Amino acid sequence: MASYTVTAEDNCNEIAVYNKGELLCLVVHSEECKNICLSDFRSNVLLQQVPDNLPAAFLFVRHVGEKEITINKKQEHLFKVRQCLKLKDGLPTLYISDEILTLSSQQSVSTHSSQSSERKRKSQGRATLPSFGFKIPSKSCEHRLSFAKARNVKLYSDTEIQNSTGKMKEYREFWKKKAEEICSEAEFEKFSKAAVHGVINTAWTLKKADDMLSEAKDMATTLKNVPISWLSGSAGCEGTLYKNIQRLERAREDIKVAERSLTKTRLEIIDIRKRMQAVPADVKEKIKELEGKILPSRLTEVRASEESLRKTIDRRKEIISKNSSLSSELTTAELHEQENPEDLFSAFEDEELAEEVKHDHFFAD
Repeated sequence: MASYTVTAEDNCNEIAVYNKGELLCLVVHSEECKNICLSDFRSNVLLQQVPDNLPAAFLFVRHVGEKEITINKKQEHLFKVRQCLKLKDGLPTLYISDEILTLSSQQSVSTHSSQSSERKRKSQGRATLPSFGFKIPSKSCEHRLSFAKARNVKLYSDTEIQNSTGKMKEYREFWKKKAEEICSEAEFEKFSKAAVHGVINTAWTLKKADDMLSEAKDMATTLKNVPISWLSGSAGCEGTLYKNIQRLERAREDIKVAERSLTKTRLEIIDIRKRMQAVPADVKEKIKELEGKILPSRLTEVRASEESLRKTIDRRKEIISKNSSLSSELTTAELHEQENPEDLFSAFEDEELAEEVKHDHFFAD
């Protein structure tokens, strides 16, 4: 089977990978990779570099005009990578989907050749995911660059970062900082490029979760300070927000637990091999379960939780923005003339509940 591993001599490029409009990761590739089929790109590039940052099951998406066509896995050998790339923020971008396709919703992709059985492939060098929450040890820049070069780890230059915009710039800044952390720690010099890239992209997923949780908690504070009349028609406005915050917090902690377990097991395997001993079958099975099932499923749950929380936040922003606009159109005199404070609670059908909420609103400390 042909190998498409990027070497130091190759003219290296990058492909951004997006899922549901969210930047998942960047992969480094040679120009030759654009001309390989999707099935080879899946096995020899994505699963080599960022296996643990992909959904447990995903499909490639091809853009044809305004349409998005999901490509069945059995048809991946019929399409070249370049046929599915789309330029976004100056970078060639590949879109994937982790949605389960059904016969009623799946868009069929026409084929003009007979279906050949897909060859079985094994993903080599599965990414390991140690938790790098430590301070950067005092290691020379030369050492960091030497480590990165030896493993083809991408280190963005200041020029590359400055030439980026928006989320891509933030991603590259984060990547550079995290890569330097990893390349500064001697303990992890045995980790492969796939391991290092996996660590960085998982850390990016956790950072995005932290940013969204911070935004959601700010919104919760805002909701406590807006006029109650703005929320009277939005049943469960705060309750749904808190529920989705808790869901994302649980998903984030689950990833951290899986990551710590991976770190411990991976270092255990390295230590066993240093002693020239065979890795026990139960340890092999444990690492396979963590890398192949547990961590990918928990990453998928984080992304699903983020999507739900994003919709909840945006809905609350819409409610506040709409009411703010309406309020600004009325003068203070008009407000006194047209609106009786007692009427603000008429939306509550239960009179007893209306009185209770009204009391809390007017007499809260």
